Amino acid sequence: MTGNKKRLQERIDELEEKGRLLEEKTKQAMDLLESLVSEFDDFQNTILLGPPRPLSQPRDFANPPVFQEAKEIQPDPIGIPCLKPGRIEMAGTQEENDALKEGWWQSEGNFRWAGKDSKHPVLYFSVSPDKEYELTAKIFIPGALAKKSIKIMANDTTVADFAVDKEMQVEKKIKIPQNIITKDILKIAFKSDIWNPKDLDPKVSDNRTLSMAFDYIELN
Repeated sequence: MTGNKKRLQERIDELEEKGRLLEEKTKQAMDLLESLVSEFDDFQNTILLGPPRPLSQPRDFANPPVFQEAKEIQPDPIGIPCLKPGRIEMAGTQEENDALKEGWWQSEGNFRWAGKDSKHPVLYFSVSPDKEYELTAKIFIPGALAKKSIKIMANDTTVADFAVDKEMQVEKKIKIPQNIITKDILKIAFKSDIWNPKDLDPKVSDNRTLSMAFDYIELN
């Protein structure tokens, strides 16, 4: 009788051990299924929505700026498209697209990334010689450019040279001295390092060359 009890207990222990193994395998299978579902969802979103953009969004969407009428572009004798002084909202109007070509990506609704073709973003204004102007720019500086020099040039003269400690958005107001403006064209350039999101995170699909992103640029 004692032997039967012992065999029965051994059988019970054996069944309990198999139950524990089955429970562990079931949990592993559920984890694998959840992972596959997540990967499928990401793949489906990529097909429907396209590749993801960099996570940082330059614009504060809770307080969008008031859109102003696009400024007329004035052609100059050597064919450079020049904007009248005023605000450029980076909204993707035809006037902006005509003027923002060198180093500029297309508008993403209310901001633009710069750094296209590994070039510094450049734009030209039609101005009055020997007059002082003020340049204002709201710029998103990504973490890839933290602690690195950022220069703003007016007619190839440095009017600002600064750096930030971390990813952030800044608004710069800079006086353009009248002695810099010796003709009726003012060239503005923003110089910084160029970076690629995919170099920082191989999982990111965005393979563009980028520098900074701009909410607006204004000259008065």
